[in-house]
Amino acid sequence: MRPLEIAKEKLAIPDLWQVRGWQGKPGRSCRVPYREDRAPSGSVLADGRLFHDFGSGETLDAPGLLARVEELTAHDACRLFIQLAGGATAAAEPEREPQRIEKTRAKIELPPMDSPSCAELRQLAALRVVNIEACEAAAARKHLFCATWGGARCWIITDNARRNAQVRQLCGEKFRRRGGER
Repeated sequence: MRPLEIAKEKLAIPDLWQVRGWQGKPGRSCRVPYREDRAPSGSVLADGRLFHDFGSGETLDAPGLLARVEELTAHDACRLFIQLAGGATAAAEPEREPQRIEKTRAKIELPPMDSPSCAELRQLAALRVVNIEACEAAAARKHLFCATWGGARCWIITDNARRNAQVRQLCGEKFRRRGGER
């Protein structure tokens, strides 16, 4: 057997939870240790070998849970898990500090945007079959903009931080793909 498989047999999730000092108590109904959880939405399954997050639908083994909780790369989480289980990692690898996963996200590049005109708001409301008041409210809250992009007048819906956006043509047509198809 490989070192990781041996470690998984030796160290169950409840023991890992205790060794690492994570908040809460593992069990059939418990809080998820890697995010805010107002009510228990996690569960330790399969004799302590798996963790299921009912909020996201994710099922993780012990090294996967370790990676999520402590924000480690998969490689570093496996190495640490083997060490915690009392196993030896490959002797050829030099000892190094575990690398944390960077959670910074760059803002996306959007074209220069302006507030939609009354005519553009009416056009968008008709196109998307919504009340014009909904479009006006989105524009007032600085979520809805218009811009010229790809040679067409477009509407853009985005979040406050401008990290996520959707760009669609005001005429309702789809953008052409690189191959020329729509």
